Amino acid sequence: MKLSKEKQIRSAVANKEKNTEGVLYRFPGDDIGGVQAQMLVRDRDVKQLYNVFNQIQLGNKPKEWMNDEKLSPEENERRAQQKNIKMKNYKWRKACSKYVESSQRAINDILFYSYKEADKKIRNMSKNEDILIKMQNAEKLSKFSSGKLEDFVAYTLRKSLVVSKYGNQEFDSIAAMVVFLECIGKSNISDHEKEIVYKLLDLIRKDFSKLDPSIQDSQGANIVRSIRNQNMIVQPQGDRFSFPQVSDEEKKTVTNKNVEKDGLNEFMLNYANLDEEKRAEVLRKLRRILDVYFSAPSHYEKDMDITLSDNVNKGKFYVWKKHECGKKENGLFVDIPDVLVEAEAESIKLDAVVEKRERKVLADRVRRQNIICYRYTRAVVEKYNSNEPIFFENDTINQYWIHHIENAVERILKNCKTGTLFKLRKGYLAEKVWKDAINLISIKYIALGKAVYNFALDDIWKDKKDKKLGIVDERIRNGITSFDYEMIKAHENLQRELAVNIAFSVNNLARAVCDMSNLGDKESDFLLWKRNDIADKLKNKDDMASVSAVLQFFGGKSSWDINIFKEAYKGKKKYNYEVQFIDDLRKAIYCARNENFHFKTALVNNEKWNTELFGKIFERETEFCLNVEKDRFYSNNLYMFYPVSELRNMLDHLYSRSVSRAAQVPSYNSVLVRTVFPEYITNVLRYQKPGYDADTLGKWYNACYYLLKEIYYNSFLQSDKALQLFEKSVRTLRWDDKKQQRAVDNFKNHFSDIKSACTSLAQVCQIYMTEYNQQNNQIKKVRSSNDSIFDQPIYQHYKVLLKKAIANAFAAYLKNNKNLFGFIGKPFKANEIREIDKEQFLPDWTSKKYESLCIEVSENQELQKWYIVGKFLNARSLNLMVGSMRSYIQYVTDIKRRAASIGNELHVCAQDIEKVEKWVQVIEVCLLLSSRTSNQFEDYFKDKDDYARYLKSYVDFSNADMPSEYSALVKFSEEEQSDLYVDTNNPKVNRNIVHSKLFAADHILRDIVEPVSKGNIEEFYSQKAEIVYCKIKGKEITAEEQKAVLKYQKLKNRVELRDIVEYGEIINELLGQLINWSFMRERDLLYFQLGFHYNCLRNDSEKPEEYEKIEADENSIKDAILYQIIGMYVNGVAIYAPEKNGDKLKEQCVQGRVGAKVTSFNRYSEYLGLDELTLYNAGLEIFEVVAEHDDIINLRNGIDHFKYYLGDYRSMLSIYSEVFDRFFTYDMKYQKNVLNLLQNILLRHNVIVEPVLESGVKTIGEQTKPGAKLSVRSIKSDTFEYKVKGGTLITNAKDKRYLETIRKILYYADAEDADSKKPVIVTNADKYEKNKESEDEDKQKGKENRGKKNTETRSDAEKNNNERLSYNPFANFDFKLPNK
Repeated sequence: MKLSKEKQIRSAVANKEKNTEGVLYRFPGDDIGGVQAQMLVRDRDVKQLYNVFNQIQLGNKPKEWMNDEKLSPEENERRAQQKNIKMKNYKWRKACSKYVESSQRAINDILFYSYKEADKKIRNMSKNEDILIKMQNAEKLSKFSSGKLEDFVAYTLRKSLVVSKYGNQEFDSIAAMVVFLECIGKSNISDHEKEIVYKLLDLIRKDFSKLDPSIQDSQGANIVRSIRNQNMIVQPQGDRFSFPQVSDEEKKTVTNKNVEKDGLNEFMLNYANLDEEKRAEVLRKLRRILDVYFSAPSHYEKDMDITLSDNVNKGKFYVWKKHECGKKENGLFVDIPDVLVEAEAESIKLDAVVEKRERKVLADRVRRQNIICYRYTRAVVEKYNSNEPIFFENDTINQYWIHHIENAVERILKNCKTGTLFKLRKGYLAEKVWKDAINLISIKYIALGKAVYNFALDDIWKDKKDKKLGIVDERIRNGITSFDYEMIKAHENLQRELAVNIAFSVNNLARAVCDMSNLGDKESDFLLWKRNDIADKLKNKDDMASVSAVLQFFGGKSSWDINIFKEAYKGKKKYNYEVQFIDDLRKAIYCARNENFHFKTALVNNEKWNTELFGKIFERETEFCLNVEKDRFYSNNLYMFYPVSELRNMLDHLYSRSVSRAAQVPSYNSVLVRTVFPEYITNVLRYQKPGYDADTLGKWYNACYYLLKEIYYNSFLQSDKALQLFEKSVRTLRWDDKKQQRAVDNFKNHFSDIKSACTSLAQVCQIYMTEYNQQNNQIKKVRSSNDSIFDQPIYQHYKVLLKKAIANAFAAYLKNNKNLFGFIGKPFKANEIREIDKEQFLPDWTSKKYESLCIEVSENQELQKWYIVGKFLNARSLNLMVGSMRSYIQYVTDIKRRAASIGNELHVCAQDIEKVEKWVQVIEVCLLLSSRTSNQFEDYFKDKDDYARYLKSYVDFSNADMPSEYSALVKFSEEEQSDLYVDTNNPKVNRNIVHSKLFAADHILRDIVEPVSKGNIEEFYSQKAEIVYCKIKGKEITAEEQKAVLKYQKLKNRVELRDIVEYGEIINELLGQLINWSFMRERDLLYFQLGFHYNCLRNDSEKPEEYEKIEADENSIKDAILYQIIGMYVNGVAIYAPEKNGDKLKEQCVQGRVGAKVTSFNRYSEYLGLDELTLYNAGLEIFEVVAEHDDIINLRNGIDHFKYYLGDYRSMLSIYSEVFDRFFTYDMKYQKNVLNLLQNILLRHNVIVEPVLESGVKTIGEQTKPGAKLSVRSIKSDTFEYKVKGGTLITNAKDKRYLETIRKILYYADAEDADSKKPVIVTNADKYEKNKESEDEDKQKGKENRGKKNTETRSDAEKNNNERLSYNPFANFDFKLPNK
């Protein structure tokens, strides 16, 4: 029931007087009058749409099986039979759908009546007697001719009406509905039939009114109560945190749910014990409950004599061994219908009616057995616990876990069908439930720890001697709200994403200047190095060599005066200026990591670096920024078509001030899709097409496209007129088709609701996109052409219409400012076009855009550290980084506004928005310069031969007859008449090669990328001239021409080595996700340990005195263990531990490696008289497999220290396999997501992989045991659709060579695996689909009106491949501004 996803209505847990409760509110918009009022509105709306039969979704019509010569005759026959069954099922669905449509109105007229009340249409159900009269007077329904009426009813009847009991009596509602249908139009209905019909009508009436909250115990009343009872997972209860009970003011009784909540709280409290044996006994009791549950006999009835099964061990046993042994149990939870067993065994498709019937039989058996198991377990526990405590002595704990197991079984076996029948095997089901229970314990401790971390440890960050931890913050005594948790989520998301950026930044810096091979884990963290470490490990100790290596990231050494670096460190003799400069860069990035990767920094940063030098470097780079802006005008050929005076004015207008770009505003490329830009120019902006040749016209379109992009971001979106123009544009949206017009009206109505709350176009975009994302937040997968039509996102019209309205508003903005932009539509005539040198293009132009920012950066270490982090990231990473920051700003602002709208105060302080906005400005400078490379090859390579040797890995120019590598390259280029890699005198610096060298695992790429061949270059040049005209044809382009353009583009990416950069980005994204998971796991482990020990402090278990309170160095710390845990993870917080041979607690490891901090923490454990690992491992058996802890640490270190970049580490798939197997044993949801995110990363690059889990072997210390192994069954390209003349071209986004390279990336370093189980590379032939209109034209060429329809068919702009829209309801929407 999506009460909180429509009409801007949202749900929240909010403060109400002195407690919290669930609320519904509208934002933006008017008050909705409370939950009860909203439920009444929903009840009225749902009644309007109520039908007794479901609407049937037909799906795609199956195609006939065409014999495959590669398959055996038997297999061909089997597949043909399967296709026949699919066709039969399709025809059945079609027949049912047709009958529902034909009979629904007649049935509704009999059952319901409507009237108006206060301008609202009300629909009610008639009285039984009136319905009977209507039935007798109605015409008979047509006969269902495609099968039995009983089968039709069973297949289509509303699920809530399918019952076998009603009113404590046997009642077959399907049979009753058949009687009802047969009695329509029957004048002499018998008494027996009346009785059946009346009972059915009572059932329908109850279902029809189930959402009415005024009816006691109705679903509507329960929903109202459920919403009000919403709560956060943890709340303060007096002076401590616990899992809250359900507040039920209406019933005024203690519900079973609250009894079970007490049981959960007691369990979590009691389990938190430092004694390993006592924890083990708690788990044994839980395991016994599980074993009893799954040993219940199917014939059990209440009060039957019961005995304890042999499977239930009353003595001591190891629960984890029991878990492993339990997996081998092959008995079934219930008997499976033979039809389903046979269908699964033979891999055959079942008849739809048979399948539905048999699945219902199975579901009924599961439900019945689950009830028996619940009752049996309750009886066994009650009987045996009275004699000996083999279960929990506190019966509320037993009750909680028995109910939890029942719910888990129901959830796991929901919708069990052929293909998933293995779930019914007890070995699977019971152990799945056991893992579910262990996960729940872990998740609860993590939630408790999160609350403690955010609301009970403030004294840690305060400069005071007496620290009292674990005390509930006064701010949240009345409860934690969902807005508080949203703020925490926003902060954690930003932390996690920045942690990935910081990791790549330091890796790129370290690899550039130091030899990072053959380092142990203790040495691998470059940010912890001292100056002597840097000096020892420099790759090149020649003067200027290291600074030159760093300056590759700053545009090349040729752009800089090296003396400024020498001057900056003048007089410091111990280490030369290069080591000191590199060390200062390290310090800045280290400072950034301290504040992000390790959660908080308790102390003011004490790292100092040469802020004056960094300020000068930043100021110099802002000068480069202005040159870049100007140079882009030149490189996009604007000088060819427009007067220099107009371009100077444009530069002044666009770049005279700093501008901000808000999150969730549609990008220019999605608002104005490049392929249909010529139509936008002529049809919407009304620019006259110049009389240029094809090549010049293409350059003009490109120039206009770039210029309008800069105007869009730097002028239009910043204008205070943009919102007003958007509003006018929305008013002009219209469509003749009724279905599409409803979507347009919905969009307009939504805008009417929100416009009063919006002060900018950015806010409008954010509200629309937030609503769209909310509606589709269950879709975690990146869209692809493979997806079913049933998987398509909803509310697509929001995105489509938002972009169309913006496109029209932008056009109006350009037209309304003719004094500024009018020149764009008046380019030079063909004979006026001229060439000028780059140096002659506005040589004296400058701007004060960055003046104030330079002053701030020169004085502010906070901004300098993010500047340095950004300088060692590539453009893609910087784009994502800026996007994360903008999203954070938007999200936090939205949370504050929503909380304020219902009068709620926020209790969580996130990063200051103004500060993050400054970070964005600094990173945008880095982003603008990220693609800047010099033309001097000496900036990146030692000499010409060094350049040629590097290039040789990617271009096959081998020639044994030539005296050097470079001469071979020159000879190769001369033979091919190519200037791609060298010009007449020197190597030609290729930006893609430079970026691969600086930002990618380049030595891996050199191993796996197939070099460019002589034939590739020849083909590239031959195609280049042929496709010039094709690129500007727009909608008139033919399928063959479009294929030629696409083939050329792929070839261009290959020979210009753009593919190399993309392969590097894929590797980095795959590795970045691993770093993200590493950060998340460390955060969750911190929360887990805080939650566990917080409860341990509050129970009556035995604990050492200084576990609870430390007094040392004049400091007093209450709940000391919480302080010590924070000290383990957070730089700037000390750990109190004795020195190696000391006997007193001293501050240790304020800063340093996590490993060193953990060692100090273990010494603290020994000081308390416990074993070294007792404190660290306490409860850890719930979070991970403790025996694998060292292996997990090794895995994490390998990820965090970029060992994959070394090349001989292990394959990407093997790392993902181990992450799946080991990392997330504490949360199955995270574990399942490993495969999804692997697929998503590749889908963003238009590659579809089919991952599979196989049985593998994992290492635990020196031993091995079975483990999960991730492999890939197939790799194929996503497809794109292109609107071409007369139809649609469907073609592969990537070619076979590209897919083969992806396979190599996934399996690199595991050559044996890659060859033995090589994934299938799937490529599909291009497909051309004619428009229906074109087919009609072929048949009836004389009908002009048919021909005109072709101009209204879907274009690339509407299709918008980048967004993976499989269906676009506005494919033919013509958005043109009305003539004035």
